[in-house]
Amino acid sequence: MNRKALMTAAALAAATLGGAGAAQAECDLTSVRVISDGVVLRYDPFDQDDARGEIQVRLASNDGCANARIEMAVTPDIDSIGPSGSLQARDGANGVTVQLTSQMGPARIVTDPSNAFNSPAPAGRLSASGVLTGPGLRVSASYGQVVPPGRYRARATLLTRALDAEGDATATIETPFYVEIEVQPSFRLAAGVEQQRLFLGELTPGAESQPMTFNAYSNVGYELKVRSDHQWRMTLDGSNAADAPSVPYRVAISNRPVRRDGDEASVLRFDQPRNGRRSHELKATALPFESGQAGAYRDFITVEISPRLGGGSSPA
Repeated sequence: MNRKALMTAAALAAATLGGAGAAQAECDLTSVRVISDGVVLRYDPFDQDDARGEIQVRLASNDGCANARIEMAVTPDIDSIGPSGSLQARDGANGVTVQLTSQMGPARIVTDPSNAFNSPAPAGRLSASGVLTGPGLRVSASYGQVVPPGRYRARATLLTRALDAEGDATATIETPFYVEIEVQPSFRLAAGVEQQRLFLGELTPGAESQPMTFNAYSNVGYELKVRSDHQWRMTLDGSNAADAPSVPYRVAISNRPVRRDGDEASVLRFDQPRNGRRSHELKATALPFESGQAGAYRDFITVEISPRLGGGSSPA
């Protein structure tokens, strides 16, 4: 090999050794994207299973971000700030508070973005290929927030940064997103009401039962439909026979008389209750009757709840 060839080989070796010792590129987040710009949850205020969803986040980074720790914080828009600085989806004066969590626990929500990372706010870790593993943020709305039906929306900004192995942070990337809550009309009666009974004791005209209490839960005005199996007659041993000995009676719900219209259900209408719950009392009174065969007389009453369709109502 001549002298020129030897010099060229030495130069190549030096270049190779120099490349192997070069410093790793600094971590740089190039983009943070929220898939579909947000999430929509269907919400029933009386369903004990919280409404849940996920905000999927996609991060793009350079090679220097492999295994980097990700930190996230959320800052609500001014009209989406709820009690104690929480994130709240709103529809006019009403609101539903929203909880956000990352893989590492509750997400940090701040009203001042400059305070987002005053202390660690871990939200996950990038894989060796620079991909965030798992969902970005989990979203939930706890049951029991009684608001009228409607579409409630919160707008906020996701603040994201990466920390490399040395603890050096990238610039913070701001990504707007929304959470929309579709609140459904919801109405129900307290569990077990159909298993209660009204007891009139020894039957005499005018005998009254002790009131039976039940609760109606609703985020809308509602109707109570009341019907009797035996056309508002207590029959001997609950007999279905048309000629069975019977005692007529009437009932009232919350001091409002129920019409005795045979097979037709009687309808009582009520406004939406404050705080979503109204307590009702059901009471029965025996009407005048001719003395009949001794024994136990009974009837079965059904009370159903449904959205109010119109007409009269009670005070809320």
